[in-house]
Amino acid sequence: MAALIDLVCAAHTKVGPEGPLVTTVDGTWAYCPTGGEEGHDWQKIEPTALEVLRAGMQAPTPQPAQ
Repeated sequence: MAALIDLVCAAHTKVGPEGPLVTTVDGTWAYCPTGGEEGHDWQKIEPTALEVLRAGMQAPTPQPAQ
């Protein structure tokens, strides 16, 4: 089973020339469509398959901070 993405970048919302980027942030899988190396605003989402995020389907909404 593939790992699920738990964070998305709210600062970069469009696919860029360097993206998308999949990385880890504090041990959690994170996705940024633009792929930039800085300026991220990581927001927690419901764990989602990478394929769903890449397909541009309805992205999960960020969850409130706990």
